[in-house]
Amino acid sequence: MKTKNHFFEWYSDHHMADGISADPPPEFLSSDMPPSEHLFGVTYHFLTFDCVLLHLYYWAGLILLYPSIASAKRFVLSHPESNIPSEVLSTVTNPLEDEEYLETTSYADEVCRAMRYCVGDHMKVSGLHVTLFPLCAASQFYCTSGVLEKFSWCMKVVESAAARGHGTAPHLVDLSWKAWFAQNESGPITTISLREAFPEGEPAKNYQIVQDVTNEN
Repeated sequence: MKTKNHFFEWYSDHHMADGISADPPPEFLSSDMPPSEHLFGVTYHFLTFDCVLLHLYYWAGLILLYPSIASAKRFVLSHPESNIPSEVLSTVTNPLEDEEYLETTSYADEVCRAMRYCVGDHMKVSGLHVTLFPLCAASQFYCTSGVLEKFSWCMKVVESAAARGHGTAPHLVDLSWKAWFAQNESGPITTISLREAFPEGEPAKNYQIVQDVTNEN
C-alpha cells in the first residue's frame, strides 16, 4: 500500500495529467483497430512521446501491484487473530465489493484509452511496440476478472500488431487466450475447446477462431 501511495504522489508531483491533450487524436493507422469509446471512454491524445510512455507504464505499474495487495489483504484479514467480522471478510472474496479491485479496473481502462492514439499514423510501428507490455498487463487483469469484452478488445490490438509484422505479437495472442480458457473455464466461450482454438503445430495462425466467438468483426 505504501508503494501504491508513492505512485499516486509521483503522478501528482510531476503533473502527469498535464501531458494529456484535449485535442482530437490523429488519424488511425488502420481500420482494424476496434472502437474503444464505449468500453473505456474518450481516447487520449498526448502532447509528446514521453507523455505516452509515462502514462502507459505508470498505470501498468499500478495494475501489477494489484495481485500483491489483494493477496496480502486476504492473508491479513483471514488470520485467526485478526478478529475481522465475517461481513468484511466476504468483501475480500467478492471483487465487486473490493476497493482495490474496482480501482485496478480503472487503471487498466486508463492504459486502453491510450491505445488508439498509439496506433496513429504518426507513431508507425513504434507505437505498437511500446504499448504491448502495458496492454498485456491490462489484458491479464481483464482475464483474471473474467471481463471478456475488454479482454477480447486487447487481443484485437495485439492482433493488429501481428498483422504489421511484430514478431512476438502472435505468440502473445496465443498465450493470452490460453490463459483465458484456463482461468475462465465456465465462461461464455467454453463451447469452443482449447484444441479447436489452437490446433497442434499451428499456434499463430488460428487465434482469429477464438476472436470470432465475441461476434465482432
